[in-house]
Amino acid sequence: MELVSGGDLFVHFTQDPIFIENRAKFYGAEICLTLGYLHERNIIYRDLKLENLLLDADGHIKIPDFGLCKEHISYHSTTGTFYGTPEYTNPKVLEKDN
Repeated sequence: MELVSGGDLFVHFTQDPIFIENRAKFYGAEICLTLGYLHERNIIYRDLKLENLLLDADGHIKIPDFGLCKEHISYHSTTGTFYGTPEYTNPKVLEKDN
């Protein structure tokens, strides 16, 4: 991946927690298009969080860290494994593991 000099969305959101509507729509659209691209290729991205949404110099989203991706997953498949950052996980999911 090329140098991504715009920082991550966590830093931007921490500095200014209210994005104007057009900015939020733009980021949302780029994220959805990227995830859609991966899903069309039967890949699921399992580490989506603000820290993993980087901005390039032009303000476009770049998604790094594909280490937790799962390949060869069809539409109705499940993985049976849990990955992710506990701080971003639904508490009920964490309760099931204990």
